[in-house]
Amino acid sequence: MLSEEYRHRPLPAELETITISQQLAEQLHNSYAWLDVKGERPFASLISPAGTDEVALYHFIDNATLNHHNLNRFMNRTVTATEVLGSFNASEVRPVAEQYLGSYLLQQSQRNDLLLPLMNVLALANYDVIGVFAVMITVDIESLPNTLIELSARLLARLAPNLITLDHVPEEADYVLPPHLIIAVEDTDGTPSDIPVALLDWLPDHLTKILTIAEGNEIGLLNLLNEQTDDNSLVIRDWLVRNDDNQRTFSQWIFQHRQQVK
Repeated sequence: MLSEEYRHRPLPAELETITISQQLAEQLHNSYAWLDVKGERPFASLISPAGTDEVALYHFIDNATLNHHNLNRFMNRTVTATEVLGSFNASEVRPVAEQYLGSYLLQQSQRNDLLLPLMNVLALANYDVIGVFAVMITVDIESLPNTLIELSARLLARLAPNLITLDHVPEEADYVLPPHLIIAVEDTDGTPSDIPVALLDWLPDHLTKILTIAEGNEIGLLNLLNEQTDDNSLVIRDWLVRNDDNQRTFSQWIFQHRQQVK
């Protein structure tokens, strides 16, 4: 089994100490699958498309800020693997090296959906995400992306031991829409709004209570949300906290569509 094979491959000592909650482990189980296909990478992300998972990217950027990684210096330029590896070979510029790596990870997360879910979970578990990936870098690396993917697979085998295994390259039918994925929906006028998938399930489950709230009562709506403890409510609440504009969009969308959901 691929999972057992990677579970027994060595990790740097710092990565061996990483643990996550059962809830975050389940998020990884919903995000990844082992890919047992000759010539293909060992695991595949089932989050699609990676670039639309804005919440995960926000978590990563917030995590970098909290851990004093200044990504602003390099966010608007392309950072190459060669630049990252070169900066890590010069130990006296360690802060710059991690800034390079952070910007590189940010770029990769929007082009390569393999690393994004793991970056998100590490951020939610309050690990220094850039620091975790920095541990994977050694002076004898030949390919930075391949090394990060290989060591991420070894880490995944420990953090999420129950990943499913696919015997084929993922097809559209294999992909899941996790609650934190942001998707675009159109209102009755054809105006698109970005909402988390969790909202589509949350609305019908709480419709009875929603209909008791006066039209336009945003505070009442948010108080209702704060009373809930289900996973979808937690996802939506986290989404709202991140962006005040989303709070207004959320409220308007709810009041406009609650009758249609019914």
